[in-house]
Amino acid sequence: MNLFKVYLKIIKREPLQIILYLIIFIVLTILFSKTKDTPMSFEKERVNIGYINEGEGKFGNFFLKTLGKDHELIAYDDENKLKEDLYVSKIYGGLILNRDFDEKLINGEKEILQVFTDKTRYASILFQNQGEEILHFMNAGIKNDIPLDQLFQDLEAIETKVQFQNDDIAKSLYYKEWLIAFFNSYLYVLMMLIFNVVGIGFIEFQRKNIANRILVSGTSRKEFIGKSLMSQFLISFILILFYMPILYFYQKEAFFEVHHLPIIGNLSLLLLVSIGMVFFISNFTHHKSILNAIFTGVALSMAMISGNFVPREILSQNVIQFSKILPMYYLVNNMDFAIMNNRLDPSLSILLLLFFIFFIVAGLAVKKIKSRN
Repeated sequence: MNLFKVYLKIIKREPLQIILYLIIFIVLTILFSKTKDTPMSFEKERVNIGYINEGEGKFGNFFLKTLGKDHELIAYDDENKLKEDLYVSKIYGGLILNRDFDEKLINGEKEILQVFTDKTRYASILFQNQGEEILHFMNAGIKNDIPLDQLFQDLEAIETKVQFQNDDIAKSLYYKEWLIAFFNSYLYVLMMLIFNVVGIGFIEFQRKNIANRILVSGTSRKEFIGKSLMSQFLISFILILFYMPILYFYQKEAFFEVHHLPIIGNLSLLLLVSIGMVFFISNFTHHKSILNAIFTGVALSMAMISGNFVPREILSQNVIQFSKILPMYYLVNNMDFAIMNNRLDPSLSILLLLFFIFFIVAGLAVKKIKSRN
């Protein structure tokens, strides 16, 4: 507890830096919010849709022709490639027309189409509903023996583009999409706060006091390090809650759109990973200016290639593959999952804990090697 109080005093010495990072966060929030449509302005969207047409039947081709009048259709040969491009947002949705598509449609079966969507994008949801709408018209046409050419003309005359104007679903999707951009910025700013305010302050304290273990006399070096890491986490946890008043006053509707416990859980994972990285990197140098440069470069680089600021659909495949070795990539994915599903992704959460353990173990190994030398 004494160590926690000492670290709290260290943080109080850096009010300007904390205020500066909060201002940066607020500016980023305003910029990103200006790029979003209002929840009541959902317009038609022509988006990229991937497809695999295994049957090449006349009804399957007709379905694609009808969907293609509103969207850019991209043919795929490999299902895994289609799913991968959907995951990195190069396409908004995907579908597979199996070999028996025509037969199932004629027989009136319901589940005749494999559809893949990205639930974090409202356009992807619209695409899925539009596909169902087209199938509904095709079923009606087949039952009434309407020729395909006539059916296509009827579909041209009828607006099949499904919209959610003035609907609660539209508002919910809008606010969740807005929240994803909001928290992508916050992940970066929070990591910078932990690196350059909490981390460097604690590194300086440890460098000066670890030899005689001020205020915690009688503890071993390992105990001191353990208590130090715990104190850093508790101090940083206070900082993560700053988002709540900012979000509440800036976008009250979005504040009540999600469950905050999973969001705080993912932010806590970011704290652990960041503290682990500080512990690891601080074993190589104690110079404040060098650490500042390293931490700033690491945080900004990860944010630029992990989807915080630059959409993944415009990043090259090599960059995306490289970003998968970085913890920020999984923090962004876990945050998206938490916002859209109101819970954390267990596999991503475990992976982030493994990142924390890796950095701590690697840091202890470096300390041991340096002490021997």
